[in-house]
Amino acid sequence: MISHVLHFVTPPIPYFVDCGRATYPVGESHISRSNIGAFDLIVVVEGNLSIGENDREWTLTAGDALTLRPDADHYGAASCPVHTEIFWIHFQTYDSWRECANMDECLDSETHLLQKHTKSMLKVYGMTPMEFFAANPMVHCPHFRRNRFSSCIAFSSCFSRREGISPSLFRKKFAYSRS
Repeated sequence: MISHVLHFVTPPIPYFVDCGRATYPVGESHISRSNIGAFDLIVVVEGNLSIGENDREWTLTAGDALTLRPDADHYGAASCPVHTEIFWIHFQTYDSWRECANMDECLDSETHLLQKHTKSMLKVYGMTPMEFFAANPMVHCPHFRRNRFSSCIAFSSCFSRREGISPSLFRKKFAYSRS
């Protein structure tokens, strides 16, 4: 299946909400839920996970990652055929994001998305992105230069919704324990 692209405008950058680990014995499937209000990055560490979102379905294997939308219906598309382990990270971003069919569509819509972002920042913060940077110098922007505010009004980031990730690297970086 073709993987669409998520297009974000920053600042502010996407922020962490929650994370965890889930295991599915043979025959179990991912839970069904709707409009969870956060992006759900799922990384399969071991096994196979069939997951759906609205009218799309994916089968992920060890090393695959998928980002589910915050405003969609998510469900287990099929039972796990083998023991499966995943890590999940919920994150959210400010108002300005959209899903595109490909990178060309992202580039074509960038101006509109940046304009929407500026309007949203004016409504919430009472300032444009350029003014936001000037008032918050600790905010990271790769194009920001102290004397060149106009070079970074805002920037956008695009990433594929489905990517391959090394499971061993993910375990090392995101291992944690809950008390």
